[in-house]
Amino acid sequence: MVDAAMQEEAAEPSWMYLPIPVEEGVAGAARVLVGEDDADMRRLVAAMLRTEGYRVVEASDGAEVLEQIEATITGPPRDRIRAVVADIEMPELTGLDGLAALRCAQWQTPIILVTAFGNPDVRAEAEWLGALTLLEKPFRIDALRGAVHKALALPFGPCAAA
Repeated sequence: MVDAAMQEEAAEPSWMYLPIPVEEGVAGAARVLVGEDDADMRRLVAAMLRTEGYRVVEASDGAEVLEQIEATITGPPRDRIRAVVADIEMPELTGLDGLAALRCAQWQTPIILVTAFGNPDVRAEAEWLGALTLLEKPFRIDALRGAVHKALALPFGPCAAA
């Protein structure tokens, strides 16, 4: 559920007025997958990322996150998912289960996990599995924006996407 602080921030987001780089444009923008079972939160995150100029793919549970990745991983590089933002607590598969499955398949694209139930054990497991970062809800939109920018600044190519 989206809390009052996030709704207030979304009402007047600072990122809303940032220009989309002309050299990228939406057609050449990176694809980012948002996996979140809370529809309001998923729409908020997806809207922020679209405003940034990214092509966003949405998934409502952990199994759908993996399906979306499998559907794009063998396609042309411009269609591959370059970063994933996933909630830890989702139906079907948790964000940690999904991350573990991706790492077992040697898929190295950055994963940003979010959770409302952060604890040291969850953080340690996320780090051990190679999550780029773990954001605790409620998080600041700018923190997520920065994590996605950091994820997309990492090398991308056959080794990073296979």
